[in-house]
Amino acid sequence: MVCGKCKSPDHTAPKCTADEVLSERVAIRISDSDYLKLSELEAILKTVGAILKKGRSEKVYQKAVCHELMDRGIPHTMEEVMPILYKDRYVGEERLDIVLNGFLDVIFELKAVASDIKPDNHWQVVSYMNYKKFNYGFVVNYNQSHNKGLMIDVLVRQDGEIYLLDLDTNTGVKMNDYSY
Repeated sequence: MVCGKCKSPDHTAPKCTADEVLSERVAIRISDSDYLKLSELEAILKTVGAILKKGRSEKVYQKAVCHELMDRGIPHTMEEVMPILYKDRYVGEERLDIVLNGFLDVIFELKAVASDIKPDNHWQVVSYMNYKKFNYGFVVNYNQSHNKGLMIDVLVRQDGEIYLLDLDTNTGVKMNDYSY
Protein backbone atom coordinates (compact mmCIF):
# COMPACT_ATOMS: atom_id res chain seq x y z
CA MET A 1 0.00 0.00 0.00
CA VAL A 2 1.04 3.58 -0.63
CA CYS A 3 0.22 6.64 1.47
CA GLY A 4 -2.26 8.83 -0.37
CA LYS A 5 -0.82 11.94 1.30
CA CYS A 6 2.98 11.75 1.37
CA LYS A 7 3.30 8.98 -1.28
CA SER A 8 5.43 6.75 0.96
CA PRO A 9 5.15 3.02 0.17
CA ASP A 10 5.60 2.16 3.85
CA HIS A 11 2.19 3.17 5.24
CA THR A 12 -1.30 4.41 4.39
CA ALA A 13 -2.83 7.86 4.90
CA PRO A 14 -4.19 7.27 8.44
CA LYS A 15 -0.67 6.29 9.57
CA CYS A 16 1.04 9.24 7.88
CA THR A 17 3.35 11.31 10.07
CA ALA A 18 4.16 13.98 7.51
CA ASP A 19 4.03 17.32 9.34
CA GLU A 20 2.09 19.06 6.60
CA VAL A 21 -0.79 16.57 6.69
CA LEU A 22 -0.90 15.35 10.27
CA SER A 23 -3.00 17.03 12.86
CA GLU A 24 -2.92 15.77 16.42
CA ARG A 25 -3.36 12.00 16.63
CA VAL A 26 -5.99 11.01 19.18
CA ALA A 27 -7.12 7.74 20.68
CA ILE A 28 -10.37 6.55 19.14
CA ARG A 29 -12.87 4.84 21.43
CA ILE A 30 -14.24 1.83 19.61
CA SER A 31 -15.78 -1.17 21.30
CA ASP A 32 -13.93 -4.46 20.91
CA SER A 33 -16.89 -5.79 18.93
CA ASP A 34 -16.85 -2.85 16.48
CA TYR A 35 -13.06 -3.08 16.17
CA LEU A 36 -13.26 -6.76 15.22
CA LYS A 37 -16.00 -6.06 12.69
CA LEU A 38 -14.05 -3.18 11.12
CA SER A 39 -11.02 -5.45 10.87
CA GLU A 40 -13.12 -8.17 9.24
CA LEU A 41 -14.46 -5.66 6.70
CA GLU A 42 -10.94 -4.50 5.91
CA ALA A 43 -9.93 -8.15 5.35
CA ILE A 44 -12.87 -8.62 2.95
CA LEU A 45 -11.79 -5.59 0.92
CA LYS A 46 -8.20 -6.87 0.79
CA THR A 47 -9.36 -10.35 -0.28
CA VAL A 48 -11.30 -8.92 -3.22
CA GLY A 49 -8.26 -6.89 -4.29
CA ALA A 50 -5.94 -9.87 -4.01
CA ILE A 51 -8.20 -12.14 -6.06
CA LEU A 52 -9.29 -9.69 -8.79
CA LYS A 53 -6.02 -7.74 -9.01
CA LYS A 54 -5.89 -4.57 -11.15
CA GLY A 55 -7.75 -3.64 -14.29
CA ARG A 56 -11.36 -4.16 -13.25
CA SER A 57 -14.15 -1.60 -13.17
CA GLU A 58 -15.58 -0.23 -9.94
CA LYS A 59 -18.79 -2.22 -10.56
CA VAL A 60 -16.86 -5.51 -10.73
CA TYR A 61 -15.13 -4.80 -7.40
CA GLN A 62 -18.49 -3.72 -5.96
CA LYS A 63 -20.19 -6.98 -6.93
CA ALA A 64 -17.25 -9.02 -5.64
CA VAL A 65 -17.35 -7.23 -2.26
CA CYS A 66 -21.11 -7.91 -2.10
CA HIS A 67 -20.50 -11.61 -2.82
CA GLU A 68 -17.98 -11.74 0.05
CA LEU A 69 -20.46 -10.02 2.36
CA MET A 70 -23.23 -12.40 1.28
CA ASP A 71 -20.99 -15.44 1.83
CA ARG A 72 -20.42 -14.24 5.40
CA GLY A 73 -24.10 -13.50 6.05
CA ILE A 74 -23.48 -9.76 6.44
CA PRO A 75 -26.64 -7.80 5.54
CA HIS A 76 -26.04 -5.07 2.96
CA THR A 77 -27.54 -3.12 0.09
CA MET A 78 -25.91 -2.04 -3.13
CA GLU A 79 -26.62 1.26 -4.91
CA GLU A 80 -28.95 2.62 -2.23
CA VAL A 81 -30.47 5.89 -3.44
CA MET A 82 -29.92 9.03 -1.35
CA PRO A 83 -32.26 11.87 -2.38
CA ILE A 84 -30.71 15.35 -2.41
CA LEU A 85 -32.93 18.17 -1.22
CA TYR A 86 -32.41 21.90 -1.60
CA LYS A 87 -34.76 24.13 0.39
CA ASP A 88 -36.91 21.05 0.99
CA ARG A 89 -37.17 20.37 -2.76
CA TYR A 90 -35.81 17.35 -4.58
CA VAL A 91 -32.90 18.36 -6.83
CA GLY A 92 -31.30 15.00 -7.53
CA GLU A 93 -29.95 11.85 -6.02
CA GLU A 94 -26.73 10.05 -5.30
CA ARG A 95 -26.12 6.32 -5.03
CA LEU A 96 -24.28 4.78 -2.11
CA ASP A 97 -22.03 1.99 -3.38
CA ILE A 98 -22.54 -0.43 -0.47
CA VAL A 99 -24.41 0.09 2.80
CA LEU A 100 -24.14 -2.36 5.69
CA ASN A 101 -26.98 -2.51 8.19
CA GLY A 102 -27.19 -4.59 11.32
CA PHE A 103 -23.75 -6.22 11.31
CA LEU A 104 -22.15 -2.80 11.77
CA ASP A 105 -23.63 0.32 10.21
CA VAL A 106 -21.02 1.21 7.57
CA ILE A 107 -20.86 2.94 4.19
CA PHE A 108 -18.41 1.71 1.52
CA GLU A 109 -17.41 4.11 -1.25
CA LEU A 110 -15.43 2.21 -3.88
CA LYS A 111 -13.09 3.63 -6.49
CA ALA A 112 -11.03 2.01 -9.24
CA VAL A 113 -8.86 4.86 -10.46
CA ALA A 114 -5.14 5.50 -10.93
CA SER A 115 -5.05 8.36 -8.42
CA ASP A 116 -4.89 8.54 -4.65
CA ILE A 117 -7.88 8.84 -2.35
CA LYS A 118 -8.70 12.53 -2.19
CA PRO A 119 -10.32 14.69 0.51
CA ASP A 120 -13.45 15.04 -1.64
CA ASN A 121 -13.80 11.22 -1.52
CA HIS A 122 -13.67 11.44 2.28
CA TRP A 123 -16.26 14.21 2.39
CA GLN A 124 -18.52 12.30 0.01
CA VAL A 125 -18.56 9.45 2.54
CA VAL A 126 -19.08 11.90 5.43
CA SER A 127 -22.20 13.22 3.68
CA TYR A 128 -23.43 9.63 3.29
CA MET A 129 -22.63 8.90 6.94
CA ASN A 130 -24.62 11.98 7.98
CA TYR A 131 -27.56 10.99 5.80
CA LYS A 132 -27.64 7.45 7.25
CA LYS A 133 -26.63 8.61 10.76
CA PHE A 134 -23.73 6.11 10.69
CA ASN A 135 -20.46 6.39 12.60
CA TYR A 136 -18.28 4.44 10.15
CA GLY A 137 -17.34 4.73 6.50
CA PHE A 138 -14.71 3.28 4.19
CA VAL A 139 -13.17 4.88 1.11
CA VAL A 140 -11.55 2.13 -0.94
CA ASN A 141 -9.49 2.58 -4.07
CA TYR A 142 -8.64 -0.56 -6.01
CA ASN A 143 -5.86 1.53 -7.51
CA GLN A 144 -5.26 1.06 -11.22
CA SER A 145 -1.82 2.69 -11.29
CA HIS A 146 1.02 0.30 -12.14
CA ASN A 147 3.02 1.33 -9.06
CA LYS A 148 0.29 1.70 -6.43
CA GLY A 149 -1.76 -0.83 -4.56
CA LEU A 150 -5.04 -1.05 -2.71
CA MET A 151 -5.86 2.01 -0.60
CA ILE A 152 -8.30 1.84 2.31
CA ASP A 153 -9.22 4.82 4.48
CA VAL A 154 -11.54 4.22 7.42
CA LEU A 155 -13.59 7.16 8.70
CA VAL A 156 -15.07 7.25 12.17
CA ARG A 157 -17.28 9.78 13.93
CA GLN A 158 -16.33 10.43 17.54
CA ASP A 159 -17.70 13.26 19.69
CA GLY A 160 -19.19 14.90 16.61
CA GLU A 161 -15.86 14.99 14.74
CA ILE A 162 -14.71 12.84 11.82
CA TYR A 163 -11.35 11.08 12.01
CA LEU A 164 -9.25 9.00 9.65
CA LEU A 165 -8.78 5.83 11.68
CA ASP A 166 -5.64 3.71 11.92
CA LEU A 167 -6.97 0.25 12.80
CA ASP A 168 -3.51 -0.95 13.84
CA THR A 169 -3.11 1.64 16.60
CA ASN A 170 -6.76 2.60 17.18
CA THR A 171 -5.83 6.26 16.76
CA GLY A 172 -7.19 8.84 14.39
CA VAL A 173 -6.29 12.05 12.65
CA LYS A 174 -9.05 14.66 12.69
CA MET A 175 -10.34 15.68 9.29
CA ASN A 176 -10.19 19.43 9.39
CA ASP A 177 -9.83 20.82 5.89
CA TYR A 178 -13.28 22.32 6.40
CA SER A 179 -16.22 21.93 8.73
CA TYR A 180 -19.19 19.85 7.76
